[in-house]
Amino acid sequence: MLFPPVNFDELNEADIRGEVIDPLLRHLGYRSGTEFNIVRERSLRYPRRSLGRRKPNDPEIKGRPDYILEIRGLDRWIVEAKPPSDDISDADIEQAFSYAFLPEVAAGYFVLSNGRRLFIFKTVDGPGAAPLVDLRYEQLDDKLQVISNILAPASFRRSLMTQHVDTARPLAPGWGSTLQIVAGEIEYTKTSGSLPAIAEQLSRMVGVRMPMDSGFVWRLENQIAVRAKQGFLHRLHQQASRAIGAGEATYYSSDADLSTSRDHPNIFESTNMYSIRRGQPQFNLFTQEQGIATVDAQMTTYSEAVGSLEGDRFTGLFFGGAEVVYDMPGSPTLTVDISGAFYLKLRE
Repeated sequence: MLFPPVNFDELNEADIRGEVIDPLLRHLGYRSGTEFNIVRERSLRYPRRSLGRRKPNDPEIKGRPDYILEIRGLDRWIVEAKPPSDDISDADIEQAFSYAFLPEVAAGYFVLSNGRRLFIFKTVDGPGAAPLVDLRYEQLDDKLQVISNILAPASFRRSLMTQHVDTARPLAPGWGSTLQIVAGEIEYTKTSGSLPAIAEQLSRMVGVRMPMDSGFVWRLENQIAVRAKQGFLHRLHQQASRAIGAGEATYYSSDADLSTSRDHPNIFESTNMYSIRRGQPQFNLFTQEQGIATVDAQMTTYSEAVGSLEGDRFTGLFFGGAEVVYDMPGSPTLTVDISGAFYLKLRE
């Protein structure tokens, strides 16, 4: 735990810097004298607020920023510490904004904390805007990824350039809370079927690769959901799949975050039911031919994807099965099992 319980009644402003702000900055990856630099209490060369040319009547700015955080000398944000005995006031916000707004500082964000509360503001929104983030001390450990998604060096430029700053819990460090699937592929490596003739046809699928067209990844309460849309071999395959509502499925994982470790992968599962009606178009993946369903049937599919995040790709293995029950007396139930490898290319 980075932020253990404390008694704020016994702390002062210096304690807030040492017990709250300094640990947070270290966690985000900032260190004095590095490319992600911490500058403490830098004196301002021109401690007056000016618009355009400097004038004798420019209003004076009292004080100096407690912390200026620099990212490779190009991007900056500031932190102002306040005593826990006082609430963060409009005057405190105005003061922090005045530091951030100075041309010599040019901070993209300004942060205020009295220990009990931590606020993050976007400078361009002005001092009257609502904070992007408003957290109680007790929430900091659970919301560290949210703060990192805005202020960590790897995230700062991206968060600053977006019109909407993503303040929801990220799906993984350095990523947002919602991701797009922009490309992908599955490759079949092993197949089996309950009937010899079907098993022989299924064996032709080994080595076949199918595209994954699009989709989304998002957090749904305490689990992760993936809506993936399969690509098609050609138009006839697409028509037959859409006739029964196949080709797009939602997968769920009970994990709270996307894994970045192959040793501890996520497990996603999806179960779907489809009705096949007599006369509907069918497409035989094995023969690449279109046909027509001659009997009604019910198909239940189950699939499991096990994988982890590597760069901008979620990669792993999948295992799937299908059971087809035909509405025809004496007709055997058909079962199919298939497995392989996959990857999904992601972006925010």
